[in-house]
Amino acid sequence: PPMAGDGSGTCAAVLDYHGGKDDPKWCQHRAFYKLPPTKAWADWRAHSGKSMDQVAFAQFLEDRIPEISSPDGSVLVGLARTFEALSSVNFKSVDVARDGSRVLKYEEMISDVAQPGKAPLPESIAIYVPIFEGLPAFLVRARIRFTLKAGVLLLRYELIRPEDAELEGFRDAFDAINAGLKGLVRGIFRGTSFTNGAE
Repeated sequence: PPMAGDGSGTCAAVLDYHGGKDDPKWCQHRAFYKLPPTKAWADWRAHSGKSMDQVAFAQFLEDRIPEISSPDGSVLVGLARTFEALSSVNFKSVDVARDGSRVLKYEEMISDVAQPGKAPLPESIAIYVPIFEGLPAFLVRARIRFTLKAGVLLLRYELIRPEDAELEGFRDAFDAINAGLKGLVRGIFRGTSFTNGAE
């Protein structure tokens, strides 16, 4: 029967499984299939925790606005364009208000005079993407982190418990496989024994 390991996203078909209590097999012949992640999820996963300058960060978000459920797309476009326009300023500090909102403070040289300015910095974003190809999308939140050193701003996002979304996505795949093979195999199980130690 097919077997499935939650964490690895791997399914296995055991071709010589026991035929019955009086017909034991060795369970040595297996076929494996690893569920392919969507390109969207793979990109978000790959860049999580990686620092970028504000222009690269802005372009990354702007390219993925259709996948971001909050803040609103128009807010992100405005934020991205602000970051792109501030590529040569000297960042001074980040102020955090009582409601948790954050504001970047910077100085921009205009006619040899330092002019102060401010720009908003979201605390988090939420993305809505399918984890595996052909399956429903999931809502995943990410914290926006920053590093400010010698006037240079580096930004990154950190996905919050992405493994939970992957587990839920795999369970959806498991249900779809179970429904599709109903009546054709002896049974479908989740576990690690037949998935090469995958968990």
